[in-house]
Amino acid sequence: MHGSVSVVRKLSSKADVHGLEKSSGRNALHKAAYWGHNETVDYLANECKLDLNAKDSSGDTALHDAVRFGHLSVCEILLNAKADPSVKNNAGLSSVDVGKQYQKMMWSLY
Repeated sequence: MHGSVSVVRKLSSKADVHGLEKSSGRNALHKAAYWGHNETVDYLANECKLDLNAKDSSGDTALHDAVRFGHLSVCEILLNAKADPSVKNNAGLSSVDVGKQYQKMMWSLY
């Protein structure tokens, strides 16, 4: 939650950063995107190579979370790493749709 990339780097050699939380199906990238932690998202996406399009139990990807909460820099990092903005969640919404729904201007990035 606190987004310290140095802590994530240290723990990534000991913990499975690709692991999914049992209750939500979320991974470390979902959580970093949710909280808007740019450096951590960059590390997880580009160095740890987490699945950019992994879906949680609601079908949301990290990009859905970044858009929903207006984290423009995180959106840019994910898109530059080749996250797919057309992936739909369980409600049938892409990250572009979520941006429009929450009145975030992120869809202009696509």
